[in-house]
Amino acid sequence: IRPLALAVALANAADSGMTPRRWSGQSGQASISEMSHRADDPVYWDNLYSLQGEHGRNSFEWYGIGYNELRSRLLHFLRPHDKVLVVGSGDSDLSANMANEGYNVTSVDFSEAIVAMMKARHPDLAWLAMDARNLSLGSGQFAAVLDKGLSDCLQEEDLPGYFQELKRVAYSEGGTLLVVSHKHLQAEHFGDQWQCEPEEVLQGPLFVEVSPLSPPSAVS
Repeated sequence: IRPLALAVALANAADSGMTPRRWSGQSGQASISEMSHRADDPVYWDNLYSLQGEHGRNSFEWYGIGYNELRSRLLHFLRPHDKVLVVGSGDSDLSANMANEGYNVTSVDFSEAIVAMMKARHPDLAWLAMDARNLSLGSGQFAAVLDKGLSDCLQEEDLPGYFQELKRVAYSEGGTLLVVSHKHLQAEHFGDQWQCEPEEVLQGPLFVEVSPLSPPSAVS
């Protein structure tokens, strides 16, 4: 088990640029079979969801951070009925929980297997199979874009282009970008026209991978 830093960065988009606000804290989560080397492959995730689904996996919240832990921060920056894009949505309950609170949520993941599963589970919500680094979506469509853990699956050299793509689909005025990551994200990761604010501490549980047949478990 190794400790990981958890950071949440928010950014307000405007014509003059985007200004993020960042929170950080400590959590712990063992990698799933060297996740950093495999997580950029949709086939890996298709196989993982299929294998663990056969052994009872239903949903999983990375870092032990779900809607309840983020709710007050979301309410601070977002309004009811805002259009929100959740990238790397996986089998998290976050999208459904946000929709239940009144947000207009669209979720994307590059694993076609998990998108099909989530469509069957929540047919009233929008689930799209696509790579968040190259979104087949028009510019300026969303009041907010939420990344909970996806940036941790990407190589360092991909981050600037990835965050610029998220910026593209956010409103050009007043759009918001929210990032939950165990990386200590720097200005160069976000690209040009970002300014970070002081950090706030969050605390997530410690996780460990017990078996490849199930997702990591929280250590009590």
